[in-house]
Amino acid sequence: MTVDTGNPRARPALAPKSDEPSFIGRVVGVVRYMSGSPTAMIGSAIILFWVMVAILAPWLAPYDPNTIDYVALANPRPSEAYMLGTDHLGRDILSRLIWGARTVLIVAPLGILSALIVGSTMGMVAGYYGGWVDEILSRFSDLVLAFPVLILYVLLITTLGASAVNIILAVTISSSPAIGRLVRGQVLELRTRDYVAAAKLRGETAAYIMLVEILPNTRGPIIIDACLRIGWTIIMIGVLGFLGLGLPPPTPDWGGMVKDAAKVIFSYPHMAIFPSIAISSLVVGFNLLADGLRELADRD
Repeated sequence: MTVDTGNPRARPALAPKSDEPSFIGRVVGVVRYMSGSPTAMIGSAIILFWVMVAILAPWLAPYDPNTIDYVALANPRPSEAYMLGTDHLGRDILSRLIWGARTVLIVAPLGILSALIVGSTMGMVAGYYGGWVDEILSRFSDLVLAFPVLILYVLLITTLGASAVNIILAVTISSSPAIGRLVRGQVLELRTRDYVAAAKLRGETAAYIMLVEILPNTRGPIIIDACLRIGWTIIMIGVLGFLGLGLPPPTPDWGGMVKDAAKVIFSYPHMAIFPSIAISSLVVGFNLLADGLRELADRD
């Protein structure tokens, strides 16, 4: 439709503005929602701090994380040149902490994202169809969950080799069954709702019903669980690094930094203290965020 202005090149009529909020509007809405829980805000602030550190690593790190200062080997303690001191090889601890934030904030969330995709698919299929499909997927989940998590991680990494991709794969395998159980429980409750029955009457496919009608209504518990799992995964990455099964050197790895300091921890405790604080603070941030989101969900 065009507007008749007497001009042969009439312009199209303007379409009405969409009521969809902009990206900035959505961000403001999320912040306002989370402001109702001081716990969630504190957790978010801690996570945001480390995210900004990871993003700005090339500009914040005073030195290359792998540069060796042979002079500093004589006295690795904190000094004017090295604010947090150096490690056993004369590398700047502050720079390695900053670059290590980028490593952990890529590997842990990607691992949990992959586990969410696999686990949510398993849970939705098992809960929606039930019967023998549910039985097979549930028995597979029981088999994986029967292994202690740390032993499962060690077995997978020693078999596949130490690398970021293999750590993500190990996180996916170990976390997917538990996520699947959570989603399955949600689907068993939601599949009897009226809007699901209405979708079936409209002739919608099972995939449409699971992805469009059911999955969005499970996002609350899934997001809370994902925050907790990211924190737990950060701990596991640190443990793998301490056991020598983390990211291969010389990649900055907080757990590997603690491992390198083990032999000289009584002489130079700063080598282990600072990376331990980094791991703990980030894990606390995700746990606080999960607790805050749970508080907000309970109020709703």
